[in-house]
Amino acid sequence: MLEAREQPYVLAVRGAHFMRRGGDRRFEGASPEELASELAPEEWVCHAAGEGAKGPRLYDWARIRRPWASKDGFEHWLLVRRKRSTSAEKAYYLVFAPPGSSLAELCVFR
Repeated sequence: MLEAREQPYVLAVRGAHFMRRGGDRRFEGASPEELASELAPEEWVCHAAGEGAKGPRLYDWARIRRPWASKDGFEHWLLVRRKRSTSAEKAYYLVFAPPGSSLAELCVFR
């Protein structure tokens, strides 16, 4: 419904959520945890997730384009957030965003 109205959204999902891989392996399933484990170190970027009591809440963020078609160029992403102190703790979000949205903009949508 939101996509039909071209309404951007961010939806938190569990790390074990099942989704299609896409690309040449489009019929294989993968979890957000599996997809995030394939990210290269340079794909992670530090961005604030808002202001906290002690200043900006900084996290490392990465995004993975999802292969799902959408009208008018809107894009689907898997957005991954991890604590800077421990890369093991991550949060996952499915994002439907206007075309050309930057990683920084996706972090704000969240």
